[in-house]
Amino acid sequence: MAYEYRSGSQTLELPNPYTIENRIRFITGSIFAVAGFALLLAARHDFLGRSYESGVFPIVIGLGLMAYGALIIVGGLTQLRFFFGRERPGTITVNMAPLQQSQPAQTHERPIPEVPSNQEGESDPARALEETIRRGALPFAEPKGPLNGVLYRLYRELIYAVPPLQRLAQKQFRIAVTVCAVLLAFALSWILATQAILLQRLAIVFFAIAVFSVLLPLDSEADPNPEKIRLFTVFLVAAAVLLPALLMLFYPHPIQGLHPALATLLLLILTGSAAALFFNALRAQLGEPPPASSSVHQVAMSMNCHPSQLSEELARTLQSNWREQIPNRHYMNKQPQINTAQQGSGKFDAEVLEETQPLPVKSKPPQSFPECLADPVRRPVLWLQLFGAALLIFSAVGLAFAAWWYTTGRLETQYAAFLNLMTYIVVAFAVGRYCFNGGHRLFGRFDFESVVYWVECRGTYQVASAGFGNVLSDRIHTKKSVINVETATLRAWVVELQTIVFSKDGKRYIRAMMGRKDEARDMAEALVAFAGTQSVVVAPTSSIDVEKIAGMAQLSTSPPGAVSRETLAAALPNSDSPGAEHPAPG
Repeated sequence: MAYEYRSGSQTLELPNPYTIENRIRFITGSIFAVAGFALLLAARHDFLGRSYESGVFPIVIGLGLMAYGALIIVGGLTQLRFFFGRERPGTITVNMAPLQQSQPAQTHERPIPEVPSNQEGESDPARALEETIRRGALPFAEPKGPLNGVLYRLYRELIYAVPPLQRLAQKQFRIAVTVCAVLLAFALSWILATQAILLQRLAIVFFAIAVFSVLLPLDSEADPNPEKIRLFTVFLVAAAVLLPALLMLFYPHPIQGLHPALATLLLLILTGSAAALFFNALRAQLGEPPPASSSVHQVAMSMNCHPSQLSEELARTLQSNWREQIPNRHYMNKQPQINTAQQGSGKFDAEVLEETQPLPVKSKPPQSFPECLADPVRRPVLWLQLFGAALLIFSAVGLAFAAWWYTTGRLETQYAAFLNLMTYIVVAFAVGRYCFNGGHRLFGRFDFESVVYWVECRGTYQVASAGFGNVLSDRIHTKKSVINVETATLRAWVVELQTIVFSKDGKRYIRAMMGRKDEARDMAEALVAFAGTQSVVVAPTSSIDVEKIAGMAQLSTSPPGAVSRETLAAALPNSDSPGAEHPAPG
């Protein structure tokens, strides 16, 4: 998608919403890189000296820290400059449920394709938007499953949220519940287990499963797949049963001093804290239940003209409503089809569906930490990302310290302490990444406002012929083939949409819909008035034609033989007769 710039209009030149996140990214990535570089310097002596083997491990860890720090910084550099432009945001993504009642609503979301302004076209998503406007109600996917039942009981307003927020909330909640379920299963195993070595193995397995659950990627655009959820549940059960037995088989001796239960408890506390911060940020994003209404003005209209003339007048009216001189987005253009050569009467159907350029409606994204702390919507997101950044920084410093500890020769005597420290580092990294990713998706929110015009005209036409002028006495006669339309139905719908998009190239969803009754009435009445002014008489409109007709009327009253060449030239100015004088070209 190209970036378009127009001087004199800065409405769509939005500030970067990731400015605060980029600063957090640069600080966190720099600490990772510095920790890795410091570790390389510390291990350089052992690597180049006699302790070659003891220097390899910290160098690998140092390079890994620097690589991950560079990855975080590159992510910030990628979103350092934010170009929005006139072509964004994208078209509306609609729920297809109004057209497909038998299908699950959450699996049928499609963006509306635009129709070129000089072509006719329609689509099922455009029909779904029309049906949503006709009903005056917004369709939302009904939550399914026991976990969603609990989630939507705790957050009643979540049902009114746009699909990306709902999916993100469901996945975050599922992760938190999975961690709690794993730890609960571990607690029951700890009560029932009688051998210390079996208890240690169970703690290791449940700890690994919980960390894996926290590290699962978050995708707010994809629908949750029930089949994948069932497979993941089966995997958890199988892992909890088989992995302890495999560990007992290949490594039957306990690891003295290793206490994974403490790391598992720490994981539960930090995951619960992160989930609380996330859902606090989510509650700030939800707000009050959105308004949902529409307005239509319906009239019966008669006219003596081709219905396409009404479409042309409607196109002129809609062009006068362009915002920032940006053309409207055409979602449906259906012109009336009338065949006067083969049919003397018939039915016609015409529809136009357009949306004005979406413009930002809320305050622009904060560009500094004080501004972000003063913003009630983004302040909880900031706390979430700061918490995640603190945990990531702890994991970087802790991993560098653990790798340096490895070079000092203490690993042989304090091996269990080293492993315990590594479990805490893994916990901090997993929960920190969980917070960081959740905050990134909430930071990229934009709210827009636009107006949708939907005009439809249906009726029956008859082809007639109208002639004017007295056949016996008048010298001028006119005749015209007329399309007569009696009591056709004209409906004009005008609604204001509030839409939300997460990231500049993300899908745009409807959050609220409000009817504009007065604007719909004015548009319908203006079209009816235009139809009533169309003439069925073919009459000359040129000033030269009027002068010629007056001269011809004068000549018709002159007696025969009294018309000379001079009289003819005077009566018919600019005459094309052979005797008329014409100015030389040039």
